[in-house]
Amino acid sequence: MTFLDWREPVRILEMRTGTASEAQRGLARTVGLRLNGDEPHCVASALLDDYLRPLIWSTESEPATDSQRRFLSELGGVHATDPELTKSVASAWIDHQLSLRTIASLNLLAPTSGDAVIRRRSWRNPESGTIIESLDCFVVSSIGANGLVYFKGGNGACGWPSSLRRIYEDEDPATFPQYIELSAE
Repeated sequence: MTFLDWREPVRILEMRTGTASEAQRGLARTVGLRLNGDEPHCVASALLDDYLRPLIWSTESEPATDSQRRFLSELGGVHATDPELTKSVASAWIDHQLSLRTIASLNLLAPTSGDAVIRRRSWRNPESGTIIESLDCFVVSSIGANGLVYFKGGNGACGWPSSLRRIYEDEDPATFPQYIELSAE
């Protein structure tokens, strides 16, 4: 589902990043899972899934990977060092942290259908090792429930709000460089 401005996606993301629902807490009590009470909704879902997995699927949850722990730590997640952290719970915490970033970016950018924006993307040139940043101009078409901003013209063009900057009326997009070399190895 998409929307013409940022308000409803922010509301939806805030519900997901809010604390566990009363139904989740009730289910946790029923099955004997202890929740701290401050778990975000998506993390409570993953904890319940992990707790019930052996009963439903006869399998144990896999431990979180080193990559997940590193990324969660980079995002500021304090749970990255939890020795009992599982893949699904780590993914939920990562989703939570990224959703918080998306909410902040949407509130700052406040995109609406028809707004002109610049999307910044960077990648490493495999031949030279140089980091290249591209600046592409787009017009906002809609904003997804997950905060992803879609652009007019189709073909799946989109960007996360944290990678976007509004183009103001006094700016000429034709003067923006298309590619910038950031560093060389």
